[in-house]
Amino acid sequence: MLIGAKLVCVSRKNGTSIIAAKPKYELVGHNVLSLGNSQFNATPAVSGDQLILRSEKAVY
Repeated sequence: MLIGAKLVCVSRKNGTSIIAAKPKYELVGHNVLSLGNSQFNATPAVSGDQLILRSEKAVY
């Protein structure tokens, strides 16, 4: 998902990576929700300045 000049990539179990949207790879950040063993299978959504994630157990 492209948000501004950044790509947000959500993996099923290893968190969310933020990558600069430019030709050369640049990892801007990596976030992990330490909430047990939830899997993320849904596409993230953006509302204003919020990123909404849905796992098999909850919405964040």
